[in-house]
Amino acid sequence: MNETPVQGLLARVGLGIGLAALALLVLVMGIWGALLLALAGPGNEIVRAALVVALCLASVAILIAVFIRRWRWRAMGAFAVLCAAVIAFWTSIEPTNERDWQPDVAVLPYATFAGDLVTVHNIRNFDYRSESDYTVAYYDKTFDLRELRSVDIVTDERDVIRLRTNYRRDPPEDVYVYRVRGSLEAARRLFMQYMEQMDALRTQPEFYNTLTTNCTTNIWMNARVNPGHPPLSWKILASGYVPEYMYEQGRLEDMGLSFDELQRRAHVNARAKAADTAPDFSRRIRAWSE
Repeated sequence: MNETPVQGLLARVGLGIGLAALALLVLVMGIWGALLLALAGPGNEIVRAALVVALCLASVAILIAVFIRRWRWRAMGAFAVLCAAVIAFWTSIEPTNERDWQPDVAVLPYATFAGDLVTVHNIRNFDYRSESDYTVAYYDKTFDLRELRSVDIVTDERDVIRLRTNYRRDPPEDVYVYRVRGSLEAARRLFMQYMEQMDALRTQPEFYNTLTTNCTTNIWMNARVNPGHPPLSWKILASGYVPEYMYEQGRLEDMGLSFDELQRRAHVNARAKAADTAPDFSRRIRAWSE
């Protein structure tokens, strides 16, 4: 059957789109692979640089060959080999605590347990003059599970919140503090789950993953220790929607407010700036909800 002009045009358009998509895939894989080797390649700088250059040249060669008909299938085969090699290297990288960490994340916290008493060691409490200029300081604190009334962050709020509200400028950050609704028993189970996970990271380090193992997905994973925990939702992966999702699930103390009004009141930047180094910092940033 003879091909009509319309069919020929559609075939050429389809081929063009397919080649453009393949070229984009080669470009993305080449950039990702080069960055991967640059950051996690062999310790010898010369070898690492040589591998990065070789991968970049191979990616460019494949990218050119994709658009040459007689080389196209060979280019696709070479690209498959390149992908397999990069992915194999990526999956071979093991998490470790022995790296050249920035000073603000260089010390691991850990917990010790004695009945109802849990002592958290190395709680960060830096004295900031700017986001990058600070005096390093840590302290230990013992918590009695029998006296636990709420669960927030295991880090000093004057550190983690003041850093974001008073010192980070590029970009500026908005901080919200919500009260979670739940029983004291559920709060204690969640607290212990966090303590055990934190302690395990000393001997079994894990990777942070922006998509699958981040701040909000870890909250959801740890919350599974309690029955009736919120179901998994895309709003947990898109972390900016987590407060709204918790509100929809009836997990926030809302005081009968709409979510927009609750969010407005929960915004603590102004109160944190005013409280600054005050010893009752935590109480003052929560004054609206008392």
